[in-house]
Amino acid sequence: MNYGQTFREIRENKGYTLKEVSEGIVSVSFLSKFERGESEISIQNIHALLDRLKVTFEEFLFFHNNNQPSELEAFFNRAHEYYLKRDLQSLQKMHDEQMALWEKYKVKPYRCQAVILKIYENIISDKMIDEERDGLKELIDYLFNVEVWTLYELRLYSKTILVLDEKMIETLSKTAYKKSKQYQGLPKIRETVNNILLNTIIYLIGPVNQPKKLVNEQSIQYFFEMVEGNCLETDLLLKTNIIQLKGMYEVKKGNREAGLKMVDRAIEVFKDLQAPHLAKDAERYSNLMLKYR
Repeated sequence: MNYGQTFREIRENKGYTLKEVSEGIVSVSFLSKFERGESEISIQNIHALLDRLKVTFEEFLFFHNNNQPSELEAFFNRAHEYYLKRDLQSLQKMHDEQMALWEKYKVKPYRCQAVILKIYENIISDKMIDEERDGLKELIDYLFNVEVWTLYELRLYSKTILVLDEKMIETLSKTAYKKSKQYQGLPKIRETVNNILLNTIIYLIGPVNQPKKLVNEQSIQYFFEMVEGNCLETDLLLKTNIIQLKGMYEVKKGNREAGLKMVDRAIEVFKDLQAPHLAKDAERYSNLMLKYR
């Protein structure tokens, strides 16, 4: 893949048109030729174009050097697969590979990806994450410093949420929503943002075995409003998930009868939509919550 093709993948992934990126820097036709590999480009112009995409030149090289967006998706999928299989050896191998790339190139995404792998390793091994030693602080700093979040940053955060405290989750989930807002018209980005918001609500409601944990009602309502505002008319599964969580929230607050009616309704809708796994998950969550009340 040439540099122009890499640039096009990043541009399209961020939701920019040729005109939006090129205006005031190069002509639309010139940028189109560059993306097709039919024209070279000056260092000055490529830096200006990347700046408009909110991508550093180092990050651009990271994507180009065998880490294009499609391959990054493969990275996350492979890491998650090893995590589900509890394959520590494969996770450690991937971690060492990312750390070697980080030490060689000093490009931050390599370090961030190593952190994700370390998180998976420590969860499987039942170990605590050390923010300094394991690089979690560096990953959090990276997320706060990125001006615009695309699918990559959202994926990083969605994996990191497993080990963060409540205050940091609230802050970063709000950041994720705000910094990706201009791209939420893209289906993958909107879906990932909505999953982050749902997981944040679940976290704020609290563990099922801690029924007396105080909940921050203002924060929970805030995230419900965000995910509902981001919900399309056709997002039936998302709407049903929201009903389920609202029901569990009512149960947590002590409104058991009203909450259970909402949960039961969500379970029936999941079944009607032929989503049996979601229905079973909702039933399991409901039963656990009631067990500890």
